[in-house]
Amino acid sequence: MTAWFALTQGRFRQAVDASQLGQAVAQGTSAPVQPFAQEAKALPRMARDDVQASEYATSVIGYNIAPDGTELSPMRISECRLTLAFVAGRQGDLEQAVDLGVEGLKDGRQSKVHLRMIASELDQELQRRFPGEVTLSGLSDAIRAV
Repeated sequence: MTAWFALTQGRFRQAVDASQLGQAVAQGTSAPVQPFAQEAKALPRMARDDVQASEYATSVIGYNIAPDGTELSPMRISECRLTLAFVAGRQGDLEQAVDLGVEGLKDGRQSKVHLRMIASELDQELQRRFPGEVTLSGLSDAIRAV
């Protein structure tokens, strides 16, 4: 919970620290999945180690999709798609960043306010990196629709 509160309050360094502590305490059980996910969400928002953030997000998505393609934890998957969108944007891939951002906001998610907050941060970062790009309207429209 400490990691989640820190993440939602914009204290990303504390979110990473709390997540890593949670993973260490829960090692050997299935419990480290949540702290692992919180760390994956905090890292890209710190503009720190995109490779690690991408690996974490991809792993969390993999853990939460059943063999038949069913999303077991849609909210975690959505957050990880937004994480991957941040990484894609920082790597200069605007189209992928927008596609992942829109996918992360698709219908049926429970915590829309939280997703809108993260997606708005993504939108601001992409607007700063790619000013005037028409492609950004897709993400802006998806945020407004949430």
